[in-house]
Order: sequence, then C-alpha cells, then structure tokens
Amino acid sequence: MSTTSIRESHQTPVTLPLLRRMKEAGEKIVCLTAYDASFTVQIEQAGVEV
Repeated sequence: MSTTSIRESHQTPVTLPLLRRMKEAGEKIVCLTAYDASFTVQIEQAGVEV
C-alpha cells in the first residue's frame, strides 16, 4: 500500500474526475458534513476531501 496520494495538497479543488481517480486507485475518500462556516474552515484545514 502506498502512502502517496493522488491529491497532493488539501488546497487542490476536489472535482468529480479527481474523486473518480481516487476511487479507481483504491484511495479512501473522507467526507464530512459542516452545518456552519466556522466548522467548514476547520474541516478544510484538516484536509477533508468532501
């Protein structure tokens, strides 16, 4: 198992083609729901993809 991610930086926009490549590569995709702006900032800083 490789520790190299298709998504090199958490600042890179997550697009559908990127999610498809991640799925094909067998990478786990992290998804979380944010109900307010302050929590959204924390989620983005943590590197959550979706």
